Amino acid sequence: MAHQAIAIIPARLGSTRFPAKALAHETGKPLVVHACEQAGKASCVSRVVVATDATEIKSAVESHGYEAVMTSPEHTNGTSRLAESA
Repeated sequence: MAHQAIAIIPARLGSTRFPAKALAHETGKPLVVHACEQAGKASCVSRVVVATDATEIKSAVESHGYEAVMTSPEHTNGTSRLAESA
């Protein structure tokens, strides 16, 4: 049997170059939801989870049927956010 993986996508609102990028929805849905959809297409992925410190991102992700977990706002990079959520 093939191994299955969990895709964890780090997302935050505090970007300096493109504030609130994860919630940008020029195509009709938030960018973070597009990331979830693409991750879910991988044959080895059995579950997609967004790790975030923003309730707005959590709500957007969950309203599209994906799972989100809240993490500390103290993370300085996506890797540490992933480590907390794993």
